[in-house]
Amino acid sequence: AATLKKIENKLKTRIVFACVADEDKGSEYGLQWLVKKNKIKDIDCVLIPDVGGDMKYITIAEKGPLWIKVKAIGKQSHGSTPNKGINAAEKIFELYNEIKKLKLMKKKNNLFSVKTTSISLNKINAGVADNIVPGECEAVFDIRVIPGIKPNDLIKQIKKIAEKIGQFEFEVIQLKEQSIVNA
Repeated sequence: AATLKKIENKLKTRIVFACVADEDKGSEYGLQWLVKKNKIKDIDCVLIPDVGGDMKYITIAEKGPLWIKVKAIGKQSHGSTPNKGINAAEKIFELYNEIKKLKLMKKKNNLFSVKTTSISLNKINAGVADNIVPGECEAVFDIRVIPGIKPNDLIKQIKKIAEKIGQFEFEVIQLKEQSIVNA
C-alpha cells in the first residue's frame, strides 16, 4: 500500500483494496455483495489474496468448491455381533476411497500446486453408543474441482459408485464453478 501511495499520481487506473473473508464460500457476503450494493463500481480486474502457494505467486485459476453431505444408511446392531449389522461408517470410508480412484480425480492441471481435483473428508458423524454398530453415518466431502471438469459429471460418477456400495443420500451444500483467467 505504501508503494502504491508513492506512485498513485502516475497510475492510469483506480485501485481498490477490499478485505473480504468468504471467498472460499463464493464471496456472497464479500466481493459479490460489495459489487451488488454498488460499494465498488467499474471493476476491470480483481485480485484475491489466498494462501495457495504460500501467497508467493499470482494465481490465474481457481478450483471450484464442491461440498457434498453424504449419508450412508446401514443396519444397526450390537457391537458384539457386527455381522448382524451393516456399518454405515465403513460405507462412508469405502465410498471416499472409491471416489479417489475415479479417472476424473486423476486428470491434471499444471496451474495448481495440487494438480488434480482433490477430496477431503472434513466432517463425519456416526453411531449412537460405543457398543453399537452405526446404522447411519453422515459425512461432508470437500472436493475442489479443477477447470476442465464439469462438477455435475463428477457428482453423477460419485452417485454411480455409491449405488454399488450401499444405500446413500446426497445433498450438495456448495457448488461453485471453477474460474480461469484467459491471459
